[in-house]
Amino acid sequence: MNLKLYVGNLAFSTEESGLQGLFAQAGPVQSVNLIRDRATGQSRGFAFVEMETEEGARQAIEQFHEREFEGRRLTVNEARPQAPRGDFGGGRSAGGGGVNGIEVLAQASLGAKERAVLIRVEGSRLLLGVASGQVSLLQVLPAAPAGTEPAAPTADTARPSFGQLLRKSLGR
Repeated sequence: MNLKLYVGNLAFSTEESGLQGLFAQAGPVQSVNLIRDRATGQSRGFAFVEMETEEGARQAIEQFHEREFEGRRLTVNEARPQAPRGDFGGGRSAGGGGVNGIEVLAQASLGAKERAVLIRVEGSRLLLGVASGQVSLLQVLPAAPAGTEPAAPTADTARPSFGQLLRKSLGR
């Protein structure tokens, strides 16, 4: 049995310490990895909890699957291996992380079939709109100072947030 568990349907206010305390009731916990949005730092509503023993992992699934925690009914099951990500084309890597030098910094849904994506390609940041399979370049943004991405925006940061850039580009 896999010792790493997927925990879904978490409240956005859930913190690692809360999950640590909950899963410790089933057995020793090796690690808790709450998945957060790179741009905002907010929880994305799911986590991975790694138990130290198979028995602890089994107990956690039995005890916490469909159990209410912080106002939400949890989904708890064995984590599946991460699927390989698709190739973005180009066939060469320019470094800087991501696949072939392309790194997704943030995404936002704009509707059922539309979304905006902020990517970095060879140091440049591009704001793209994706609708019905078509990709449009909305804005080319100046490169962020080295070491500042993907940091969460703060109140005293001069750089606009992803949401502000998106609203400005779309004229909203």
